[in-house]
This record gives sequence, structure tokens and C-alpha cells, in this order.
Amino acid sequence: MMGGRSFWKGNFAVQTTTGTRYGSQFVTMDKGYLLMFFLGSPDPPGPQDIEKSLETIRFLDSSN
Repeated sequence: MMGGRSFWKGNFAVQTTTGTRYGSQFVTMDKGYLLMFFLGSPDPPGPQDIEKSLETIRFLDSSN
């Protein structure tokens, strides 16, 4: 949960010429739109550390 909304989460690792990169993706849908956050790091714990800051996100209540 982020900002009172449920998100789908996916973790991944990508092999590049400079080494492995680790990431997480968070996706939710609202009013027909997708909202996505991508987190990336050169080390495995990086996305998890950044994910903690996403817990502080707040969404405005919109009637549109």
C-alpha cells in the first residue's frame, strides 16, 4: 500500500555490460490510467531501501 492505494509489485534483475542492475516496479490503475514507479539500483538491497520512501507518498483526492 502506498498513499492508501494498492499497487502491483514486480522485482527484476537486468544484465548490462557494466554488471547486473536490480529493480522494482510498482503499478496501480485509477480512472483508466496506469501510475507506475520504477526503482533501480546497482545492488540488490537498493530498491528495497528506496521502497521505504514510497510509503510517504500521499495522493490528492480528486473528483475528476
